[in-house]
Amino acid sequence: MKKTLLFLSLSLTLFAHSQVPIIYGGEKNKFDSISLTQTKLVPIKIQNLNNYPQKYLISVNSKNIGETPFLSKNEIKEIKVPVKIKKANKLEVHRVCTTSIPNNKKEMFNTKVCTKAFLYWSK
Repeated sequence: MKKTLLFLSLSLTLFAHSQVPIIYGGEKNKFDSISLTQTKLVPIKIQNLNNYPQKYLISVNSKNIGETPFLSKNEIKEIKVPVKIKKANKLEVHRVCTTSIPNNKKEMFNTKVCTKAFLYWSK
């Protein structure tokens, strides 16, 4: 049991990244939610917590829209992700996620971190 826990904790450490904010817009930041156009740029910051360079896949609502360049150890990259708001004058919740891209076939795990974006298109 101890070996399994040690393996899991090492695996999580080896394939780690962070993303902020966890929530964009919403009750605490209502002005961030509002857009005058159908597309809102949601700013996120990604940090590579691995000891080696890593690329990340960017997705919005489970649809892949691009990837980052390689981020070196502890490098932070700020990205403005375009999110399309479907209906005007209605609050929508979108998920902006980054997922680690394996560097080789031996890597078994990916980390995925998401930002929940509350968006409102004022038309």
